[in-house]
Amino acid sequence: MLEIYKFGGSILKNADDIRKIADIIIKDGNKINIFSALHGVTDGLIKIAEYASKKDVKYISEIDSLRDYHLKICSDLGVDNKEIGEILIRVKDISEYLYKEGFYDLSLLDLIVGYGEILSSNIVYLFLAKDSSNIELIDAKNCIRTDSTFTSAKVDFEATSSLCKNLVNIGKINIITGFIASDGEGRPTTLGRNGSDYTAALLGKIFSAGKIVIWKDVDGVFTANPKIVSNAIQISKISYKEMSELSYFGNKVVSLMALSPAISDDIPICIRGLYNITNEGTLISSKTDEEMGIKGITAIEDVSLININSFNILGIGEFLKQVFSAINKANINIIMISQSSSESSISICVRSDEINEAIRVINSEFTKEIRENIISIDVKNNQSIVAVAGFKIANQSGLSGKIFSNLGLANININAISQGLCAMSISFAVDSSALNLCVKLIHNSIFENKCVNCLIIGNGVVGSSVIKMINSQRQYFLEKGIDLRIIGYANSKEVFLPSGESFKYSSYDEIISWFSKEALIHYVLIDCTSSDDLVANYRKFIDHGFNIVTPNKKANTLNFDEFEKLQNCLKVNKKYMFYEANVGAGLPIISTIKDLIDCGDEIVKIEGIFSGTLSYIFNNLSNGVKFSDIVKMAKENGFTEPDPRDDLCGMDVARKLLILARMIGYRINLSDLKIQNLVDATDEQIFEMFDSANKENKTLRYVGLIEDGKASAKIIAVDNDSPLASTKHTDNIISITTKFYNKTPLVIRGAGAGADVTAIGVVSDLIKLANILL
Repeated sequence: MLEIYKFGGSILKNADDIRKIADIIIKDGNKINIFSALHGVTDGLIKIAEYASKKDVKYISEIDSLRDYHLKICSDLGVDNKEIGEILIRVKDISEYLYKEGFYDLSLLDLIVGYGEILSSNIVYLFLAKDSSNIELIDAKNCIRTDSTFTSAKVDFEATSSLCKNLVNIGKINIITGFIASDGEGRPTTLGRNGSDYTAALLGKIFSAGKIVIWKDVDGVFTANPKIVSNAIQISKISYKEMSELSYFGNKVVSLMALSPAISDDIPICIRGLYNITNEGTLISSKTDEEMGIKGITAIEDVSLININSFNILGIGEFLKQVFSAINKANINIIMISQSSSESSISICVRSDEINEAIRVINSEFTKEIRENIISIDVKNNQSIVAVAGFKIANQSGLSGKIFSNLGLANININAISQGLCAMSISFAVDSSALNLCVKLIHNSIFENKCVNCLIIGNGVVGSSVIKMINSQRQYFLEKGIDLRIIGYANSKEVFLPSGESFKYSSYDEIISWFSKEALIHYVLIDCTSSDDLVANYRKFIDHGFNIVTPNKKANTLNFDEFEKLQNCLKVNKKYMFYEANVGAGLPIISTIKDLIDCGDEIVKIEGIFSGTLSYIFNNLSNGVKFSDIVKMAKENGFTEPDPRDDLCGMDVARKLLILARMIGYRINLSDLKIQNLVDATDEQIFEMFDSANKENKTLRYVGLIEDGKASAKIIAVDNDSPLASTKHTDNIISITTKFYNKTPLVIRGAGAGADVTAIGVVSDLIKLANILL
């Protein structure tokens, strides 16, 4: 099966590139090989023409650079540079002529620019010919015939087909110049930018090739420009129609012009990467990857938007006809059209370098109407057109809503919108300043919408346990359709990224700014700190798209006014805050109470042992053991805060009680709770209480109570057969009396302290959140 290979300038940078290309050609025995100019040479030749024609001596240094570049590659490859030197002399002669005359026309531009392909093809030919006599060098000017539309010539296919079949010997390895051709008078022409792709496609059609392979510096066609979207996905198969949409709207992997010959004869085009030849690339054909209904996001930059409003409703048809006629007469290409439903206004996008001419011809066409205020014209410069393409665009329900809602949350305005006639694309204009963010957001909302992106702040024992648990369970979560990704974790000074990189920060604004630029979907801030400052910044995180999961109790125990502001912020932004680990670590206390309320139950009373530390202390009270010694034991075993007084003061219990009280509708603050402080309790006082309870066959416990609109915590003596008396070690136990659970309370008991069980609470919240978001 005959294949056509085309090698682009992006992979013709140096001698190593040419060696790789030569290896591929020889290994595959490929017969027809098309070459672009070396990397950057076409632009360099245009500069030479411009400088020389303006009598700017900078053209001399450009020629010197051009010569040095090509001769160095010859030297590195060990090829005779005599022929290359002679070609370079011809380029110099032309540039000196332009300098002398002080002008150039398009025919002269085609003449000089075409030498880029001549030089590169000669170098490759000379390198291959060192080891083989089966190599032919063909100048496409001798076989591709065009009209005389210089810089974008139209091919005479019949004449070209006849010439190519006579000149190209498919029994040999042919090195053919891309991009260049000649007209009927033998004058050099070019096929326009990316014309080498078109050369390859033409030869594919002429020789009935089985495939056209375009070799590039990327591995194939991606769902977005990888330079903008780092997580862009390579597409394995894409249809001609889908690729045409992407190419029209700015995807530069393969030119739109090159697709036409391939489509007419159904010749597959394969995009492959020179630097990763084990990758099979992307196949463009009449078939597509049906599992991938949306193929990609692309963009056209440097666009201007013209909004034309007509207030003469009865003359709309004539108005539109005049607009398009005026633009067409000026040979201005309209890239996108958007029309209002009433047809009384129209928006058109043109290249920025054509906007002044477009405005001139429109003003000229509607001079009278503009003067009489029947028509108004508004121009927006610095625009970009973004397009989403794929065969499922038309029937993918909710796609537009998903795209535009995410852009709205990022404060990106849509200035005009259009849908392709073949229903394979949606395109819209945005301010160019928002382009990269826009492309990232759309890409991630379509292709990364099954991911929950977790930023963990606080890398102490709890944060470390959360990270370990997410990583160890990753495969299990993926099997359940949940992709939990840790996009960063931070201590108080530095954020560490999955790439191994990190950045220091002095304010949470810097963290928000950094991750907002990533434009991911489904952000979650996991606050594993006890920081008041981070809580004070929750609303900023939420405003920038973050949901919250936290064991930090500070947010839910803010002053009630601030607490309500936080709740309203969540509501306005349609974000969620989960905080199961606020009370009872991993015990399902908060979720159980929420479920009861959601089902219409009414909470009458909540009481229990809410502190793992105080549970341990009172579980170990016995004759002959001092209260102070038990506190020391608790600290030594890691069951207390670094300063045990933070546990003994009862504030931890108070916060937990306040959280639950607010859940069931109490509008109270911490100052409203009555909490017994044990910091100053003496061994004698505690022993006296213990002894008194013991004599009554009761057990001493530090118990929190929520009932009748009030909340309190204190030491009480409970009956030995009470569930509260049965706790061991650091157990928490919560008894919930409700309208339905009124005779026998609902009891939840288990370990209420420790990094691992707290991490369970955090990760279980993440799963609940993921099930909502995904």
